[in-house]
Amino acid sequence: MTDKQTNKKVFRGYGEEGDYSAKDFETDRKIKSIVGAIGTLITIALFLLGLFYAWNLIKAEFYKPNPIDQLELSESSTLQPNGELAEIFRFGSDFTDLQRQLKLKEISGKVVVWHLPVYEVKQSGANYIIQTSSSFRGERLGEELIGTFLHITPRSEDDRRLIERIKTGNVIKVKGIVHGTTMRNLDISPAILVY
Repeated sequence: MTDKQTNKKVFRGYGEEGDYSAKDFETDRKIKSIVGAIGTLITIALFLLGLFYAWNLIKAEFYKPNPIDQLELSESSTLQPNGELAEIFRFGSDFTDLQRQLKLKEISGKVVVWHLPVYEVKQSGANYIIQTSSSFRGERLGEELIGTFLHITPRSEDDRRLIERIKTGNVIKVKGIVHGTTMRNLDISPAILVY
């Protein structure tokens, strides 16, 4: 195509004839260079973001913290197994189901360290469930406690041997997390023996 006034070839678009100066070529080259660089940066950023996301998924799957290790390092609460707590969950108490639900909601997740009298021990897979009594024998007779089901994970063969020698009435020291209730007994899970 020719401009009628100047009689020069004019560039009208892709595939059309026209004069295209060196300056225009240089500008186009710079624009293409900048667009290419931005595209490369976006590609690299997306790749790095994908790697970060994948690493977090892998870490979450394979590097889960051991709950027993976390329990050992946790600070314990001041919650005690006697007093009002024992009274709230005792059979025949004046407290209502709603009050027990509210109390359970308040104490769930708390880490406790308690001395408790053993009522029964049974094995559950590689772990043990120790049911505790709601009162001590002997010199502490009469002190009311909340009954518990302790879901004990032995940390060593020494733990296992000790648990297998426990008798009804023995007092054990445990550390665990309040998890729920079963028949007005607190479920402490996970739990470990403390020496």
